[in-house]
Amino acid sequence: MSLVATGNTLSSTATGDFVVVSLLGSAFDNGFTFDARIENNTITVANGLTADGISVINAGGGAMRVGIKNNTIDYAGSQRAILVQTGQDGAGSILAQITGNAIDIKLDGAGNAVAGILVQSGITSPSGDGSSVDLNIGGAGALANIFTHSLGGTMAAGDIRVRQRFTGTFNLNGYAGGNTDTAAVAAYLNSRNTVVSGSTATFEPVALPIGFTGLATPPFP
Repeated sequence: MSLVATGNTLSSTATGDFVVVSLLGSAFDNGFTFDARIENNTITVANGLTADGISVINAGGGAMRVGIKNNTIDYAGSQRAILVQTGQDGAGSILAQITGNAIDIKLDGAGNAVAGILVQSGITSPSGDGSSVDLNIGGAGALANIFTHSLGGTMAAGDIRVRQRFTGTFNLNGYAGGNTDTAAVAAYLNSRNTVVSGSTATFEPVALPIGFTGLATPPFP
């Protein structure tokens, strides 16, 4: 299955909206393959809405490959401009390329975003054990994701947050630091993107330190 969404102007403005663009891998299917490109769209989330701008969730055990590229996102909601996660009801995998996006996080002091981009491997355990994320985020020149905060303010979780949980694995393309060196992961993310609030990284549980790797990355859509 494949999807291309490009050149659209999309918005979430009504109370009760929860996402503008949503890609969901079937929770109880282990055999699917879902390729998608979300490119060159203009996406707006209105002030204080409990809504993501772009949500990519592999709830099951299939494989998703997604390119989120060159979108303009005006985000004033209370969640995330971009959410990517796997490992809920199956050991799903996501290959994600998130590059060249321009994201304005609007913080007015009430109902603010928790992060600009959140990528997570391992939502629940044991049902999601064995999930994986292979992420290429930002890069040199036009590949960098550029964040602005036009109303000022910062976020404790950062403009970019990566989270490895339970037995989920998390590969960052080109990362050369230690598996559990979250400062090195944050520095890697900051070096490839233009951020206002510094990036953050966590691994859980600390007693099972899988953390982050920097292996070679397969092709992305």
